[in-house]
Amino acid sequence: MSRAADARSELDAALRLDPDSWEANRAAAALTFRTGDIAAAVPMLEKAVAVGTNDHSSAAVLVACDLALGDAVGLRRAAQKAVAYAEKYVICDPANGSAFASAARGLAALGECERAKKWIRKALNVDPGNLAMRYSAAATAAAILQDEEQALEILAPFAEAVRFASHLRLLELDPSWAAVRGGQGFQAMLKRARQRVEALAVSC
Repeated sequence: MSRAADARSELDAALRLDPDSWEANRAAAALTFRTGDIAAAVPMLEKAVAVGTNDHSSAAVLVACDLALGDAVGLRRAAQKAVAYAEKYVICDPANGSAFASAARGLAALGECERAKKWIRKALNVDPGNLAMRYSAAATAAAILQDEEQALEILAPFAEAVRFASHLRLLELDPSWAAVRGGQGFQAMLKRARQRVEALAVSC
């Protein structure tokens, strides 16, 4: 059995024991999202957002899912949660770039694009080395702000650091990249990342 299958089995067991577990729902949603099964990830993300304490990250991923599925009501609800949770989070941790990126995604989804761009700039200023933050902010720029140039610029350090198949699958399957996936810039990044992952797999 593969590691992913092992993880899936353990998470399914955890959810059977405690369907309201924030940790299990969040982890299971992340694993499901990486397989490209966006619709299946939504209920687990919704549960994580409902029971978690200011889980801005799950709310931001839920925004991406609802956007891809065309769920306008769910999108607005998730976006509002992402902004509210992230704003509370940065009060306690003003150097947390991921929280700024989550707020930016929520604001962009709510149509507050200038504020979203401002929060992306804040994220990059306070936490430039945070690759997860860069992925989230770049996805917002690509999927909602429709700024391919900025998206690729923000994404580049993440793409150049990809070492694992799970991260490669995000670039290949995340619907956030639909608008830019066919472009030469994104394809060049993806090709380099794929070659790196394949080379590391052979060397292990």
